[in-house]
Amino acid sequence: MQANELTVSSNKADLDIEMIYAFLSQETAWAKGMPRETFDRAIEGSLCFGAYGVCQGSCRVNRYAACLYIPAEAWVRSGFR
Repeated sequence: MQANELTVSSNKADLDIEMIYAFLSQETAWAKGMPRETFDRAIEGSLCFGAYGVCQGSCRVNRYAACLYIPAEAWVRSGFR
């Protein structure tokens, strides 16, 4: 990947789970203080995307029924906004 490229992946194995949990549980108003167990269950039960390259962040999407997807949270690290 070149410095000016952006890659988006839905592969959970690509996510930096420790960094995402630290960011959400320490720096966001909506997840501050979230227990790790709650976070892990949320990630496990959601469709997740990671952004890598010129932008670093993630998005978690909840699925309801067969075809309804609702974004649950999205964020971009401060140095990449």
